[in-house]
Amino acid sequence: MFAKRSSTGSGRGHGQLAAALVLVSMLLGAQQGSSQMLQGVDAPPQDSSLQGLWSRGAYDQARQMALRHDDTASLLIRAQLAIYDGAHGQAQNFATAALASATSPAQQNEAEVFLARLERARGERDQAEQRLRRVLAQSSAAYGARVELGELLIERGRRREAEVILEGFQSSFNNALIKTSSDLTHLGRAMVLLGGFSDANYAFERAIRLDPTNTEAIVAQGELFLSKYNATDAEEAFEAALKINAHHPDALVALARLEMTTSNQFDKMHGYLDRAQRVARHHPPALLARAELAIYDGDCTSALASANTVLSKYPGHLGAKTIVAACHYLSDDLAAFEKTRAEVLALRPDYARLLTETARYGLLVHRYEEAVALYREALLLDEGDAEALLGLGIGLSRIGKEDEALDVLRLAFAADSYNVRAYNMLEFYEKVMPDFVFTEMERYQLRAHKSQYEAIEALVDPVVKASMVLFDKKYGFKPDDYLAVEIYHEPTSFAVRSVGLPNISPHGICFGKVVLSRSPSEGNFNWRQVIWHEMAHVYHIQLAGSRVPRWFTEGLAEYETNVKDEAWNRYYDREIAAVLFGGTLASVVDFNKGFTHAKSMQDVVVAYQLASLAIHYIAETHGFEAIVKILRAYRDRLDTTAAFEQVLGQTPQAFDQGFRVWLERRMMGFRRQLNPDMAQIGDVASLQEQVRLAPDDALGWAHLAVAHVRAGEKPAALKALETAVQKDKDDPTIRFLGAHVLLWTDRVRDAYTYGVAVLDAKRDGYDLRLLLGRAAIMAEDNMSAQVHLGAATELFPNGYEAWQLLVRVAQLQKDTALGERAARRVFELDQNDPVIARQATATALAAKDWPEAALAARRWIDIRPFDPQSHLALSQAKLGLGDLGGAEAAWAVLLRLDGRQRPDAYLKIIAQLREVGRDDDARRYADKGREAGVSGSRLDRALKAP
Repeated sequence: MFAKRSSTGSGRGHGQLAAALVLVSMLLGAQQGSSQMLQGVDAPPQDSSLQGLWSRGAYDQARQMALRHDDTASLLIRAQLAIYDGAHGQAQNFATAALASATSPAQQNEAEVFLARLERARGERDQAEQRLRRVLAQSSAAYGARVELGELLIERGRRREAEVILEGFQSSFNNALIKTSSDLTHLGRAMVLLGGFSDANYAFERAIRLDPTNTEAIVAQGELFLSKYNATDAEEAFEAALKINAHHPDALVALARLEMTTSNQFDKMHGYLDRAQRVARHHPPALLARAELAIYDGDCTSALASANTVLSKYPGHLGAKTIVAACHYLSDDLAAFEKTRAEVLALRPDYARLLTETARYGLLVHRYEEAVALYREALLLDEGDAEALLGLGIGLSRIGKEDEALDVLRLAFAADSYNVRAYNMLEFYEKVMPDFVFTEMERYQLRAHKSQYEAIEALVDPVVKASMVLFDKKYGFKPDDYLAVEIYHEPTSFAVRSVGLPNISPHGICFGKVVLSRSPSEGNFNWRQVIWHEMAHVYHIQLAGSRVPRWFTEGLAEYETNVKDEAWNRYYDREIAAVLFGGTLASVVDFNKGFTHAKSMQDVVVAYQLASLAIHYIAETHGFEAIVKILRAYRDRLDTTAAFEQVLGQTPQAFDQGFRVWLERRMMGFRRQLNPDMAQIGDVASLQEQVRLAPDDALGWAHLAVAHVRAGEKPAALKALETAVQKDKDDPTIRFLGAHVLLWTDRVRDAYTYGVAVLDAKRDGYDLRLLLGRAAIMAEDNMSAQVHLGAATELFPNGYEAWQLLVRVAQLQKDTALGERAARRVFELDQNDPVIARQATATALAAKDWPEAALAARRWIDIRPFDPQSHLALSQAKLGLGDLGGAEAAWAVLLRLDGRQRPDAYLKIIAQLREVGRDDDARRYADKGREAGVSGSRLDRALKAP
């Protein structure tokens, strides 16, 4: 659906140069040329020259060689290393000496450009500009100076002057003067600055073709891909650069930034930045990437520290000042924000990025309407800024201003036709959205695809209305007059409508005034719970003035689902107990990190669980009204510390202490269990370093064995486990971890032996018994499996996995009573599996246990409502209970599911009514069927059937 879109423009301020250069490559889609070029760089030649050492990242060797010489190249290497070390004074001295020792115009130009960069870093922009202009006056072929000057002029808000300078590449290219890989890299950078993205890509491709080890070109091309949300080609480029130079700071920082856009792997991001800073500890891109990660965590103190470190060396650094401004904005210190904004705009009057980045950070904390205002202000600075246009278009679509949003999205695409999000959003609104029905309901608007609208309205409308009636009363608040609930029939449409990209994992998203959900037709999640959860967010976000922390609103929305329906609880007690008794329970002020640092969907679910437990604790100890007061405190610009002190009369530290005691009472059953927090085990590289430094650390070796297994490295896992056991064969934790490693490597009997050894050491735990049960099943020892799994359910009665395995054991043992008991517990514990719900329904109907059948059928409908059998099962149960109204409510939804199945639905309704002796009602539905166009003969046969 979302393929390359034609456009008459390919970037701002670039049309004339594009025609002159006649460059032909396309940015999006498969990059045939670059892919071919990057395949040949796996084994770069081991050039032992100074430049060779530098190019492949042998920085220590390059430093030693450079120290032995005073030629221009050696002095510039020393200058660059000094910058990496933060020693700008030394860098200035080395670069000045390099200029003095230059023996050719090319060397002189290189030294002059280096000195200009230092002057620019110190904020001496006039001097830098004068120096670069002198270089260009002496040689129009000084392409490095030309692109540096263009970039400097843009930074100073003089774009038109910059365009004149950069368009100087035109005659050089047309006269075939740009020949080297280095010069083509300069050309690519110039085209990026001009907005000529296709031309830039072409230039980088040619540069790499001429020199496959040109990491500057490879990284620049990757950054171009990343800026257009083309993560696949971006990653390929950065990895290719690291094959040449494994320590390339910019490639490592770029990979960290790529991870920010594609994953939640904070450890991985910090790992890339650690590697970059081992080479260049004062590298501004690395420091600012760390600042951005800190903002994601809600930690502006750390973000400001990183930004100020940059500013101490680069006093006018716009990126660092943007971080400072954004943190002032997020802290609601508007006076400081305006002061920093004035400082930035004094340096560059058209710097729209200051406001687009601030808006982007604001979106992380639900400030959707304020973000729209910031994007509008950004466009006042630069009316053609593509990111501001895109942000404004998407932002308007999230606050109910879709007509204006579409107009702005068209402008965004015209400004940058290679931006994947702009393209996707425009395609969605122009080609997909026309097939949706948008209806004004009571107090909200409902949107769904025309093929599903009737059914969606019948299903969703009662849930939305019920939530608003309840939440109006609980929160003493009514949301804004505009509210939209939109249900998307396919995951791609839902994802693009949400964020402009086709792959995201949530089932629902709330933007304060707009609730989006995937359609119940997917049949693999509890849609009723999702709608209830997202409607709760509407109240939290609006009541808090779009200032509620993520952990609080997610925890509160989970709380609302918990108290609405007990079946909607999550049972991650042992994971919570692992962090609680393992000493890694976070402070309440750090709960957001549970979401931002989650490494897996399970980590995310645990973050939700912990946040919801904190809300339960507040409700139990201070009453629900305290929660409402905290929301209002957030609206009044108080942070969590101040809000808790005002409403609860507690510091976060006191809250943490009370919450811990409350959790310990709740999790008491796990206190004495062997329950290592395996989620905290690091990756292979970090653990290899750990055991290298502490080779006698038996537990470290066991952790390494687990990490190897997770990485798919079974032989290495077994070897690490062997070392761990040699160093401490009696430690129960090592045996426990070893049992897991052995089971994962298909050594089933050995795994069982290791597990029993833990029991012999007088240690026990749910996870241990679960492992022993699994191993026993695999060894076809069903009696032992039943013993261990039964023990597991006693240790943790809500342990879903143990009950699920007991269902299997019961089948193998032909133990009907055990099977029924285990199946019942599985049904109670799993709210998202339609097979379990269907089986529970069938069992209850067969037993004519009508209340249980109605409960199970309702669960089935909550997961798979587009299955007609789920509604017929509910109506059968209702009829069994003598509840004709309940049965008719089920039929009302059934008849709206799919017009093609409606005739069969009428016939089945008639059959159900006749089965319970309601012949008059059967005739009434036969009449309705005739009115609906069902064949009269078929209806008559149904009425007469025995």
